[in-house]
Amino acid sequence: MFVGPNTPSVLKDGTWTDRYQINLKVYKGYLLPQSLKAVVYNFKDVQWAGDKLASFPETDPGIAKLPSIECTSDQQCGSGNQGLMPNSLKSVGQFGVGPNAANDPYFNSGGIAVHEFTHAIQGAQYYNGDNLNDGNQDNNTLTPCWLTEGQPNYTATGTWKTLDEYRQGIQTMFIGHLTNYLKNHSPDSINAIFQNSFPGEQCRAPFNQYGPQSPYQMSYSVGMFAVQILAAIGGVDSTMALETEMSRGLTFPEAFQAVYGISWSKGSYEISQVISNQMDGLNIQPNFFMPGPTVAPDGTVS
Repeated sequence: MFVGPNTPSVLKDGTWTDRYQINLKVYKGYLLPQSLKAVVYNFKDVQWAGDKLASFPETDPGIAKLPSIECTSDQQCGSGNQGLMPNSLKSVGQFGVGPNAANDPYFNSGGIAVHEFTHAIQGAQYYNGDNLNDGNQDNNTLTPCWLTEGQPNYTATGTWKTLDEYRQGIQTMFIGHLTNYLKNHSPDSINAIFQNSFPGEQCRAPFNQYGPQSPYQMSYSVGMFAVQILAAIGGVDSTMALETEMSRGLTFPEAFQAVYGISWSKGSYEISQVISNQMDGLNIQPNFFMPGPTVAPDGTVS
């Protein structure tokens, strides 16, 4: 991990590299990236970050351009990206930090680094070793969006060291990703998110990916809760087995049945019931919800 010359530390303790140990411990039984490089920078270090990324032989040219795209001012500089480079198990990432990052639980805990490294590990499960598979592309094509973002967010909760940090972080993470795609927190409404979390780009299609009606946004919150539940059932790393099974040719429902011994249609509703109760426990009130689209059981949005 390389930190820009003008970029102050935003972590409460330890180093960015320490955070990656969480990923390595949780997913040690799975295929991992062979190498990992990343830069941390603020607005003053945008040029440095781009040059540093470009100096890595494995860097995709598009990655080296991200600092200048995602950090356009001192205030508009807060992003993260960590994935596999095309047709390889080498991972390169970039993290822009703004002036308030030291007060942001997701940055000062290092959770953002854990989240992004999990994406690289997801992609690694689809790499077949012959340089024909692009792990990132296969992950985005086959994996439901709730798992794509929920799994990294769940793994990132490992950076919170006290119960108070966990409670505050979970509530902030959930409310920060509520959109009017979720009309209430009934089991039926939550389950509609799962049934419309289509694999790949399709789950972004009904609305703008990060817009106010986006079902994709719910992947970070509802998806994170779902992974938390599945971790309690099958083990902290069990959801990565879903990726492994899909890389072998199973559909997601087939993979879910193989890993958890229950059909996805039945399991998703039971998960939705638990999440509904969790939202009650977080005291998320109806005023957090806005009038949004109606999602029918067959997936029709109106």
